[in-house]
Amino acid sequence: MELLLWWRDDLRRYGVSGLLLLDGSFVSAKVEPGDVDALFVFTDESEQILAGNTDAQELINHQHIKGIGLGDIFCFKESSVRLYPELCRLDGFNFDKHTGVSKGLVEVMV
Repeated sequence: MELLLWWRDDLRRYGVSGLLLLDGSFVSAKVEPGDVDALFVFTDESEQILAGNTDAQELINHQHIKGIGLGDIFCFKESSVRLYPELCRLDGFNFDKHTGVSKGLVEVMV
């Protein structure tokens, strides 16, 4: 949880905002959730911030996020999701891979 809060706070510090859709153990009854499984759809305004800041860019880089032990956060810009909704399909992300049952998501504004 601490890593997730650190990541969120760093995004905010750089002025990057958007919608974080949490899945996996963060949406379960586990007392100590494991790594993060999430989609982050950042605003079009944030894209301009990211374009000029390599430190902020690392925060949306999947390999970097995974490398620091945060987990799988897949990041998409808002305009891409509108133009190519198949990139960020909640109906493919929101199901238990073993049972096919919808698990639910937690939406958080960053």
